[in-house]
Amino acid sequence: MIPTTLTLFPGQLLNQVLADTVTGTDGDDKLEGTDGDDDIEGKGGDDKIDSKGGNDENTGDKNEGDGDGGNDNIKSGDGNDFNRGDNEIGNGDGGDDVINSGDGLDTNIGDNEIGNGDGGNDNIKSGDGDDRNVGDNQIGDGDGGDDVINSADGNDLNIGDNNKNVGNGGDDVIKSGDGNDLNIGDNNDANGNGGNDVINSGAGDDFNVGDNRFGSGDGGDDVIKSGKGNDVNLGDNFEGNGAGGDDKINAAQGDD
Repeated sequence: MIPTTLTLFPGQLLNQVLADTVTGTDGDDKLEGTDGDDDIEGKGGDDKIDSKGGNDENTGDKNEGDGDGGNDNIKSGDGNDFNRGDNEIGNGDGGDDVINSGDGLDTNIGDNEIGNGDGGNDNIKSGDGDDRNVGDNQIGDGDGGDDVINSADGNDLNIGDNNKNVGNGGDDVIKSGDGNDLNIGDNNDANGNGGNDVINSGAGDDFNVGDNRFGSGDGGDDVIKSGKGNDVNLGDNFEGNGAGGDDKINAAQGDD
């Protein structure tokens, strides 16, 4: 069953009217948007999407429908963008996607927005602004891939694996810039054993969790390094049962 609850993040517009719609094929496509507000759907294959400026919505694979994801490359310019590496609504294992979003209030999801499936090994880079980055599924079961998340300045939420629903964590790397960030190595609100994650947070009052934020599962062997600021660093689960891993925490100046 596909879960049907959708979480809206700040900066996402319910009544946004998109200026241009671009749809790919089942092959490997190169798709370009405009400087306006675009809706680009890659369909199948290993696609390259460049949506340019504006408040864009980019989907590496299908807007609706099941299917495993391709290895897609999404580049969205400045603006409040919503980028999905694989399916918007649909089950399927994720591909190894690259998402590069510019400045703005962006939401970047490495795999499915709503749908079950194991995650691919995704690479997410978000520019300045208050961004929401999810390495694997936003809402859906599946084991996590080995993801890399690099978020620039702003108050960011970075989740290495699933935002909601069950799955074991992958071995993720999260690097967040200056700002008051929340970095979660594994699941935000779900059960699953943790992967061996690395979290490096910049200056600001950060909250870093090596394993699950809300959920049970044995912890992985995590490394957390936090910059200047009043930080909270937890090697294992914030709320949830499970044996702890062998974690290493290095905190800079501040009331940590």
